[in-house]
Amino acid sequence: MLLPKKFLCLAILISVNSIIFTQAQELSYSKVSDLVEERAAGLLQFTDSVLMYESGCLGCFIILEEDQEFQCQLTINLIWNDQGNCKIQKIDCDGIHTFGQLDFDTWEAFTSSAENILNSKFKVKYMWSHFGFEALTLLTKGSKTQIEVRDYYFFDSEPDSTWNRNTPAKIYIDQLGSAIHQWEESVDQNSIKK
Repeated sequence: MLLPKKFLCLAILISVNSIIFTQAQELSYSKVSDLVEERAAGLLQFTDSVLMYESGCLGCFIILEEDQEFQCQLTINLIWNDQGNCKIQKIDCDGIHTFGQLDFDTWEAFTSSAENILNSKFKVKYMWSHFGFEALTLLTKGSKTQIEVRDYYFFDSEPDSTWNRNTPAKIYIDQLGSAIHQWEESVDQNSIKK
């Protein structure tokens, strides 16, 4: 069965727009990733490990108003122990922000359960091509361990969504996200920009 021309044109337009937005995100992701790798390498000269908390949206279709510019959908927070203080630095498409401090319990909660958190297993029946995600990456001198958590793991259509919500990775990511949000709310956003 052939589609009418107007539906075919719409399908082509959506495909072209998806390609344009995906390419824009890849360029932004690349810039942020380079900044993070450089900063993390510097931190590892002074500390044993760095935790990266990453959140973003991959392939998300974003509709912009005429006067808006494309906004990259990626934020990475570097978190590390600095002599008993839990330090944080936010890196996003605007660049590297100044340092902050989280409650040390945030670092302790991770280090005491790092193996369980990073080895969490998610049960997934359905895959999505466009999704929001969060990831934890533990960087040490000579090693990198990562776990990625995708938003569709928790959709009601996912048969094991309850199981997925109760994994150590999801529980810790929710706690960490809350701690970061509280930190961001407690400071003037302009003051954290470098």
